[in-house]
Amino acid sequence: LLSPMEQTLFTRLSIFVGGCTIEAAETMCEGILSPSQVIDGIGSLLDKSLLHRETGIYGDPRYIMLETVREYGLERVAKNEDIEALHERRARCFLNIVETTDQSEINPRKLQLNRLIDDEIHNLRAALDWFTHHDVQAALALTAHLLRWYGQRGPYSEGRRLVDEVLVLPGASLATIPRVKALSEAGTLLYYDNETAGAMTC
Repeated sequence: LLSPMEQTLFTRLSIFVGGCTIEAAETMCEGILSPSQVIDGIGSLLDKSLLHRETGIYGDPRYIMLETVREYGLERVAKNEDIEALHERRARCFLNIVETTDQSEINPRKLQLNRLIDDEIHNLRAALDWFTHHDVQAALALTAHLLRWYGQRGPYSEGRRLVDEVLVLPGASLATIPRVKALSEAGTLLYYDNETAGAMTC
């Protein structure tokens, strides 16, 4: 019963895990829907109770689907669209958001970046999962950001798991900038976790 524009928006929003911001929704629909169409469509989906507006940890609005509604949206994606292409778009969307925030933030503690990851950790974990299977260098780049976050936020055990899983992926041993950044953050996290020997190997 949705209009074609609403159907497009609905299926793309179902890709998000734990909801999204307006900016992320616009990125997911870039080249397909204009920003004004995204905003109008979100309003329409809210009116139809297919979306719910919630407040993020730091007061920013987020748009969430009930899990049963989201599962239906994913079924429609699998039936009518290239779901892998949408998973890739989501993954690259969040890597770009994180790297843009990191590059623009002067504060060495990366408070703005940490807050972003606080809100988007579920989407970022999903992005990392996609990258580990399709783009190892992007996985290393995202891992570096997440390791810094785990080093400041915890738990260290989750950060160690990333070190064990991502740094041994096929192709991860190549001497690249993403690998150097991931190793640097891995060493710092392991040092904070009193694993001096492991930190030295990084």
